[in-house]
Amino acid sequence: MKQETKTSEKPAQPTLTLDVDLYKHYLDNSDLTEERKQEVLETLWNIVCEFVQMGFNVHPVQQAQQSRSHTVKGEQPHADL
Repeated sequence: MKQETKTSEKPAQPTLTLDVDLYKHYLDNSDLTEERKQEVLETLWNIVCEFVQMGFNVHPVQQAQQSRSHTVKGEQPHADL
């Protein structure tokens, strides 16, 4: 008889990826080099991802606060910070 082992691992968070080629054309009329265009788009993408993380409580600081709150107060973590 085979026993199944349960793990307490949480499912992986979905990841967002940037396809620079989809957005590069918005910078075609600029004086930026191709490298600089990519850098600008990656920077904007990172800013957007940070806002998404903060809004959906997936930012590491929010997760730590929720985990600590749960441990200290004995309550279930919630989205209100």
